[in-house]
Amino acid sequence: MRSAIAMIFALAGSAFFYPLVHAATAPAAPPMQTEPLAFYVNYAARVPTAPLVAHALSIVHPDATVDLAAAHRVGNTVLAYLSVGEVAPDAPYRAEVLSRRLPFVGRNATWNSDLADLTDPRWADFFVTHLAPAIVARGFDGFFLDTLDAIELAASAVDPASAPAPNPARLAALRAGLVSLVRRLHAAFPTQRIIINRGFPSFDELRDSIDGVLVESLFESHDFVTKTSRAVPPADSAALLVQLHRIAAAGRQVYVLDYTDPTDAPRATAAADRIRALGFHAFVSTPTLDGALLAPLRPVPRRICSFYGNLTTVQEDQVTWPAESFTAQRLQVPLEWLGYEVDYFRILSASDLPTLGADYRAIILPRAWEIAPPSNHKSSTGSLLNATSVGKFCSSAVCPFAILTNANVSSPPSGSAAPVHLPPRRSPPKSSRKIPACSTTRRPSPRCPLAIATSALRPAPAASSVCAPRSKTPRPSTSTPRSPALGAAWPAIRI
Repeated sequence: MRSAIAMIFALAGSAFFYPLVHAATAPAAPPMQTEPLAFYVNYAARVPTAPLVAHALSIVHPDATVDLAAAHRVGNTVLAYLSVGEVAPDAPYRAEVLSRRLPFVGRNATWNSDLADLTDPRWADFFVTHLAPAIVARGFDGFFLDTLDAIELAASAVDPASAPAPNPARLAALRAGLVSLVRRLHAAFPTQRIIINRGFPSFDELRDSIDGVLVESLFESHDFVTKTSRAVPPADSAALLVQLHRIAAAGRQVYVLDYTDPTDAPRATAAADRIRALGFHAFVSTPTLDGALLAPLRPVPRRICSFYGNLTTVQEDQVTWPAESFTAQRLQVPLEWLGYEVDYFRILSASDLPTLGADYRAIILPRAWEIAPPSNHKSSTGSLLNATSVGKFCSSAVCPFAILTNANVSSPPSGSAAPVHLPPRRSPPKSSRKIPACSTTRRPSPRCPLAIATSALRPAPAASSVCAPRSKTPRPSTSTPRSPALGAAWPAIRI
């Protein structure tokens, strides 16, 4: 979990847009059903709302921008991350720790963090009377406690690469301090849920104070040396399962977080299925832990990019407004019925071509669309060909999309993840050169799109293409969790 705590919190936002319901234009959507035996982890600075609604339990950074009310409206729980055994150099509360002169017993050189001396009761005071009340006041439902196993390193107080066996007496004292901290936290906030990361040696003493245990890498993991995903050796999985079955038998929930290659959707789905078959809660993501949804749920792109506008000299081929385009007049309603939303982009030159993300399913090119002058043709076609190659080979941070033509638009092939079927929201506007485009928009923008961008969360398809994540090298830390890598499933549209 320490790998999840990096500089990502300084990065804003998420790459996904989620469904928006407009009472004036559409009937109220049915409430999203919470996926059983699935949870969600996102340490980004800004957490999207839809995953919080789709998962019964979510774990986020306590300082993140997050809509807790939306999760609470559907009865879901959101926990705040807290590192109890280590303090990272970028921890928001580090200055307060130093001003209080709370003692450290060494450093974790791997993550450049300081090891808390939990034998000093002032650490428990700090968590129970300073950090936790602020988290509860924000409306969180409890705490996810990380770095409990740091006491093993603190007992030896040396670099982990050369650490001898922990001093037994020192380890016992540190464990007693850890147990006291968690028990005091539970006593002070009895209605708040507490989930711990591992901490197996302390479980028996903590069982009555916690609600569950989270573990990482049961079946799939990430090799930080080779920067590749790998299967966990069967012997390691078996040893971990012994602990997890013991925890489940004691009546506590088990949460398993595995890591897979975001381009390998079947592998992610298979890992989640194995976890849930054991009765455990599953989440498969990337080691950046910025909310990439690989399994059991994956985002399905539902936006369609439609180009319009040209510099043709043929008057009858002129398309000045989105409402005049073939897409608006003939395709928008059936596309919306299939669950898609259409965005309109006026393209007069190669510089107008938009950069599309994971939430776009396809591009529609009008028959009469032209790019002038001819000097722009090479760069324009190159950009579109690159888009198709990305969709085919999935080798870039730009996520895949297909290129469609008005003469040949087909439904997703069998075997693809089907979109949500929605009732028609409106009739397409009649062609009229007197209607300015923005008069028909639901939300004006510089490009005056007729439809608002949306996306949806759906169960992960059995097999599909997945866009590659943006390349990131996580900076080690234990307090400031991270932000976005894309992992959206893309069932291709045939042309």
